[in-house]
Amino acid sequence: MEKRRMWASPHLGKKGHYIRFLLGSIGGILLLGLLLSVGGAMVLMPLETNKALPSLFLCLGIALLMGVLALAVGRKSTMECTLFFEDLQGELYVFDARAFASGKVLGFFQGVRTTQRILSSLAQNPSIPLGARKITRVEAIVPHRTYFLLRLQDQGPVYLLSRRLEGAEELIALLQRKTGFSWGQNTREKKGLWGILSSGTALLLFCLLAYLCHPAVGALPLFLYAPCVLLAFGAFSLLVYFFVLHHRGL
Repeated sequence: MEKRRMWASPHLGKKGHYIRFLLGSIGGILLLGLLLSVGGAMVLMPLETNKALPSLFLCLGIALLMGVLALAVGRKSTMECTLFFEDLQGELYVFDARAFASGKVLGFFQGVRTTQRILSSLAQNPSIPLGARKITRVEAIVPHRTYFLLRLQDQGPVYLLSRRLEGAEELIALLQRKTGFSWGQNTREKKGLWGILSSGTALLLFCLLAYLCHPAVGALPLFLYAPCVLLAFGAFSLLVYFFVLHHRGL
């Protein structure tokens, strides 16, 4: 399909950029987590007693840091693979070039290679691809510091539009014509903030209880230690879940 204009990442035409960025970022996060774990263990090793609470917070801190970095990489990856088009009739389209196969590690790497091939093909032949989605109505445009989050007319995927994209303000102006009254509104934002607050509080509480149940402390019965650790992990998972929802405007 012929296009009039295309909005894409400035890295679109760089050979192998997406593969280098994504795999390099994943490898860097894993290496950082390994180095922090080894370094933290070496720091805690001289301590003869009361290693339980520092070790627990070390693990949670490293997991939280890796989670935040992984979210940032995922967000950047999404913006690199999201392209917008306008055809000769003035209709807008959005296309997500990612082709990840779920469930298998090998499938993930094959999906990354396929995504890179799709991006390279669009750089050489910038036409509207067959899988592009026509934008008939935009449910909401949620502005963030470095990007805009788009929710279309149904319960489909959300799309990210980088503020650094060339012509981003013009594209946003075109998308605003297809919105209702929901510019910048997020009806679930307060629920997301309450979820972050409550799950964060629960995480601190269960971490404290696990510390008090540890044999090195013995302030509470030992049989409560394992349930408290599991509940702390569950609270941490909910914290990450609500954090992601809040940043996606869901």
